[in-house]
Amino acid sequence: MTLRLTRAVPAPRDAVFRAWTDPEALRRWWAPAEGMSLPAAEVDLRPGGRYRFTMRNAKGEEFHLTGVYREVRPPERLVYTWRWEGTERDGDGETLVVVESAEGRRELRRGRTVDGVPDRRPVDGDDGDVVLRLE
Repeated sequence: MTLRLTRAVPAPRDAVFRAWTDPEALRRWWAPAEGMSLPAAEVDLRPGGRYRFTMRNAKGEEFHLTGVYREVRPPERLVYTWRWEGTERDGDGETLVVVESAEGRRELRRGRTVDGVPDRRPVDGDDGDVVLRLE
């Protein structure tokens, strides 16, 4: 299954790529729902490098997201895996995320290929909501 989101972002491609890959920039905007924050973002931005995000909700509970960068081509393409770590969502499986920005266009195209489709419906706070916060 492939989910494709397209979002026009009124910013230069370099700035959009940096927003997806710079730990300080990520901490400013990456949170899947209102009341959540990203207190920690570890990024090893290279093919084969890993990332790990720690998200915290309003109750102080922490959730971890991790993956491996498969392709890094600033500013037009970023490919990485996505997996929840240490939560009841661990069984959702790994997904592949492709973030692209076309030359001459301020548009973000994000595809998510689900390797193991979870037996549940999407809920508020799934990763599609994160893209809406990138402005």
